[in-house]
Amino acid sequence: MNSTIKKYLFFLGFAILLIIFIDYNKPKPIDWSSSFSIEDKIPFGLYILNQEMDSLVKERKLERFNRPIYDFINDSLLQDSTGIKTLLLIENQSSINYPDTEKVLEFVAKGNTLFAVADFFPQSFTDTLKLNEFTYSDADKTVVWTTNQSLSRQQFNLDKAYSYNYFSAFDTLKTTVLGYQTTSNTPKVTNFIKIPFGRGFVFLNTQPKAFTNYSLLESNNHLYVENVLSYLPNQPVYWKVLTNTNDLDEAVSSSPLRFVLQNPALKWAWYFILLGILIVAVFTAKRRQRTIPIIKPLPNTSVEFAKTISSLYSQSANYSDLMDKIIVYSLSKIRRIYMIDTSKLDDHFVQSLHKMTLRDQYKIKKWIDFIEVHRANPHAATQESVIAFNTLTEEILN
Repeated sequence: MNSTIKKYLFFLGFAILLIIFIDYNKPKPIDWSSSFSIEDKIPFGLYILNQEMDSLVKERKLERFNRPIYDFINDSLLQDSTGIKTLLLIENQSSINYPDTEKVLEFVAKGNTLFAVADFFPQSFTDTLKLNEFTYSDADKTVVWTTNQSLSRQQFNLDKAYSYNYFSAFDTLKTTVLGYQTTSNTPKVTNFIKIPFGRGFVFLNTQPKAFTNYSLLESNNHLYVENVLSYLPNQPVYWKVLTNTNDLDEAVSSSPLRFVLQNPALKWAWYFILLGILIVAVFTAKRRQRTIPIIKPLPNTSVEFAKTISSLYSQSANYSDLMDKIIVYSLSKIRRIYMIDTSKLDDHFVQSLHKMTLRDQYKIKKWIDFIEVHRANPHAATQESVIAFNTLTEEILN
């Protein structure tokens, strides 16, 4: 190792140690991101709520889950006929997206309860319940309280941990107001309501940050959370929780560099190491580099390969096998992209595919007729029928 390389390595090591020393001694900034994870102890995490939730729901059975709402309701809640249940959601923004709305409301209509606390609810969900959500243009500290005076007559100040949203319009004949909020710039507005739907009920609250670590440790705001959760019906509660893992309960990343890149000091040290290696490589390669031979890139033979395969099918004239492959790949694409069950190609399947693709229902039914005719007599497939079926498939799924 010559002296020049030693100088580079010494400078690189000194710079890394200096960065680590400076970063270690400076105060870490507070993370104000709204994670709503039960594992996070940052201000807007739900670590404290998760620790206290079992005592808050008292004698009710409590079960936590972190699967997608649609899958959990369809595979677990609706399959369990032991009694009525409550689905509890406490999120920054509601996870009841468009495909989930119908399944959630189907669950409620059968006599169950949805208890959702979120800053924002999707329009597909609020339109179905005939209510409007509005946002303050500007607001300071928010004061909240519940209407049940037997629980508490106290009003609670939410400082920093509050939402700008409230319910500006709803069906007053069916909706029960359970809570209000106000600011110095805004009169009393509704933030907590109960709506009957089918044989069940929907509870909605627009102050999710009141349930976070920051709010629960601020003054006596934990009493507001107790008041809100006291409206939970006396039945089993299934709480969708967020963790630092994905919905399939797999680690976000198993890379050894994940810890390094999450720590600012280690991250910059890693970047300096890579930069130092690059500098050393550039200066040393300048003196030792040999002539680089010209290597022609491999030709792209994808088109020729496709032509070869197509000619093989054309020569064999095995239209039945080709028809089978188009059907298999098409149904697989529907399951993978649109999450639709393809075991039964009935009217429910037609309606579901129509909603997801916005294609004509007549063409979808005609496409299903092709499949049923082929399955009934697979050896009757011809070149014309395969071309017609493939054209119709592209019109529906592309």
